[in-house]
Amino acid sequence: CLYHCSTSTVRFCLVHCSTSTVRSCLYHCSTSTVRSCLSCLYHCSNSTVRFGLVHCSTSTVRSCLDQCSTSTVRSCLDHCSTSTVRSCLVHCSNSTVRSCLVHCSTSTVRS
Repeated sequence: CLYHCSTSTVRFCLVHCSTSTVRSCLYHCSTSTVRSCLSCLYHCSNSTVRFGLVHCSTSTVRSCLDQCSTSTVRSCLDHCSTSTVRSCLVHCSNSTVRSCLVHCSTSTVRS
């Protein structure tokens, strides 16, 4: 899930959809990469989740996620100690974002 949401095109989409629902964002973002991202985030449609995911899209966080083959995303992030990942976790600490991250498990990230 986060892997599909980490390209510059998707970040651009997410930033400019800060007041839209995911459904509205999907309508305006037509690339296959954006569709893949948003289909995973379909049930995580509020702006707080999108804000958190934008802050979780750096290459350091992606590298962390890529190394976790069985944990949920949240468990993976909890074991990564770089300042970038810690900054991400601060932005993603509310229960709604945690629920979204748990839903998007590593198997989804790697697919």
